[in-house]
Amino acid sequence: MHPYIEYLSEDNPIDFDRARDELASIFELLGDLDETEQDPAWHAEGDVATHTRMVCEELEEAIARAETPLGRRERLITRLAALLHDVAKPLVTTRRVMPDGIERVVAPRHAERGASYISSRVHALGLAPEIALELMAQVKHHHDPKFLIIKGRPTGAFNALARRANPRMLHALEMADMRGRRCDDRDSQIDYIELFRLGCEEAGVWEGCSERESAFIEHIVDALGGALDTDQLERAIVRGLRDLETGKIFTPEEAVSRARAKQGRFCRLVLTCGPSGSGKSTWIARNYPDHAVISLDAIREELTGDAGNQKKNDKVLATARDRLREHLRSERDVVWDATSLHRDFRDPVLSMGHDYNAHTTLVTFHVSPGECQRRNAARSRSVPRKVIAHQLEMMNWPDDTEAHRHIVVANDGAIARDTRSMWRE
Repeated sequence: MHPYIEYLSEDNPIDFDRARDELASIFELLGDLDETEQDPAWHAEGDVATHTRMVCEELEEAIARAETPLGRRERLITRLAALLHDVAKPLVTTRRVMPDGIERVVAPRHAERGASYISSRVHALGLAPEIALELMAQVKHHHDPKFLIIKGRPTGAFNALARRANPRMLHALEMADMRGRRCDDRDSQIDYIELFRLGCEEAGVWEGCSERESAFIEHIVDALGGALDTDQLERAIVRGLRDLETGKIFTPEEAVSRARAKQGRFCRLVLTCGPSGSGKSTWIARNYPDHAVISLDAIREELTGDAGNQKKNDKVLATARDRLREHLRSERDVVWDATSLHRDFRDPVLSMGHDYNAHTTLVTFHVSPGECQRRNAARSRSVPRKVIAHQLEMMNWPDDTEAHRHIVVANDGAIARDTRSMWRE
């Protein structure tokens, strides 16, 4: 474990300047926060470094007051999230003319970009995989509490967010985020976060999965568990929860009825996501030996004679999609073995699976850069080191909702996260 993380793990407060000095060699963008501007209408306090320093201070004051009940492990994650919540702003900050004609400083999708940036560096902290993943979730979703309130989202949306990130940590982080800024509507922003807490309590998710959601899942399991295998049952549960969250249905009976209407054709689609050298093919062969495999590298070699030849990628992709469609049409279980680092690449494949009523599993390989490079060097056909470095930089960390099931595989090949635990526990 990194020495500074050991210090924080002992429940010591986080100091922005010390944390930046200690961790800037891992998170290089921390050194660019002083030079990253913010719009004075929303951040009159100044640059991103000034704001982040204030957020860390506000969080420590709230912890001292025991304002939001957080355990020692949760305080560690929230402190790191406070430090890193805006870490990607140097990458995305720009000026944009708004509909009212006023030019503003904006940082679009910086939360999502931040989680992806952290994902390739967090291994250096020596955190347990589940703690690292929760840290990334806090950064990725740190704006969601406010937007749930502003956009008037239904109760189901609170349930959906609670499955992605711990609500109490999000509340503590965002309360510090709003207090750690200077703007005319600061009090209103703070009110939004307090309304988020009340919304979580009303939805029953302040401490985790709500009793209503648990009862919903239990009803589906009782009604369909004897007739469906695990994957079919999971598909029914996930679809039912999504329909409940979006207001398409209101009772578990409706979810059961919809599931029974789709009980005809069925197969399984597994999609891999991870850089070269992360162990995708090896893990898939060990865990899905009976599935057909569509490998983009294998198709490249078939069409060009060289798996590393990128000149016919359009033809490779078209061939792969034709073969996937044929497998799904024939109801054969299949793996799409590719890096799939961007959601734009994952969505069309998973959408095709959903069109054919398949159960979809996304397997993400969260493997350290050093381990990827080591495995790559040991392969008979390796890629240049700079290619892996670029892949890690550009990876778009997946969302749990992209497939029916999301599995995250750690360095040692063990499962660090499996959304199936949501209803199997």
